[in-house]
Amino acid sequence: MATIACAQDVVRLRTSATVPASGVVTLGDIATIEGSQADALRTIVLRERAKAGQHIGIDDVRAAMRGTKGVNSGRIALSGAAVALVAPVTAAAPVAPTPEGTTTQPTGARVRDALPAFFAQEFAVLPEDLQLTFSDGDADELDVSLTDRTFTLATQGTSDRVQVHVRVYEGDKLIIAATVRVGVMVRRDVLVATRDLSRGTPIDEQTTTRESRWLPVTTRVGNPVELMGRVAKAVIREGSVIEQRQAEEALVIRKGDLVAVDCISGGVVLRSQMRARQAGKNGDIIELASLTSPTREKSRKGRDAQERAQPAVVRARVAGPGRAVVVTQAPGAAAGGTAADLQDEATSTGVRSTPDDTGKDAATTTQPATPTQGRTIVLPLRTAPPQ
Repeated sequence: MATIACAQDVVRLRTSATVPASGVVTLGDIATIEGSQADALRTIVLRERAKAGQHIGIDDVRAAMRGTKGVNSGRIALSGAAVALVAPVTAAAPVAPTPEGTTTQPTGARVRDALPAFFAQEFAVLPEDLQLTFSDGDADELDVSLTDRTFTLATQGTSDRVQVHVRVYEGDKLIIAATVRVGVMVRRDVLVATRDLSRGTPIDEQTTTRESRWLPVTTRVGNPVELMGRVAKAVIREGSVIEQRQAEEALVIRKGDLVAVDCISGGVVLRSQMRARQAGKNGDIIELASLTSPTREKSRKGRDAQERAQPAVVRARVAGPGRAVVVTQAPGAAAGGTAADLQDEATSTGVRSTPDDTGKDAATTTQPATPTQGRTIVLPLRTAPPQ
């Protein structure tokens, strides 16, 4: 008996969406939609008089779809969380510079008039990159006059609605001491995923686009320049703003890679090729093993016997693709024998250091080595000349 597979429509909610000038928000404004019902789904009205600062939850979307004739909600895969509605990007009127400490305002100024400049300094943004939403319940405190008065402002905690403690003085008289709540949205340059990104997917021009968006002040978006070249730490949905916590440095060394290791020991640098025993990102400390097993001589009961040691293992900091650095004590006193082990490898691979015609620099001469052997170079460590 043949089974007919029923295709499924997909609706993915974005993290934020701009409120249209008409105030009418449809499902197409807040979501990415795919499937045979896409055209019908995009026209579903979710808000008729939407305002910036409101949120549309996934339950609101489900209810709207069920109430729409001709839409089969049982065939729709709905994903995402609450969508924050933000105002269109527009330039705001310039605001006076932020007062420092206790400040006197010109005639006509109120508490609410001092807040834009205060938040601009608090969050290190320009005043025109702020959108503030005040609560009607705080109107009395916000409308207190600052004419020929001094005042202080201080934030208390951090959330989408920031608490600000306000104190206003007239001479030695305290006029008001109150806490008001202000919704703060910040316009930031962000990276937005142009498709679903799985874990480990590179963040670059092919997978993201750069946009300017209004976001809650608590959203920790990454610097677009710094995010480029990293990889997704977890699944990132299409249309989502990429946050700092969702990206991580890409691996530059993988387990089994050949790595050039600089061992700084005393006044020299022993440069050797080793094999990574762990994967690592820039700045990580990983284990590496020498490519050859050092040969050591010892005497036992009057006759010579040769003992072959295990490959030397060192812990070094990743300095880039195929590079690592480790700092030890002077040769012979290195912790764990790191410098000594590298020097042993230099001996076993036929590498020695000779001075040049100035008698200062160490050049390297290498006897023929088999392809499987490592190569160690001894270089003098220099310091910057005195100014």
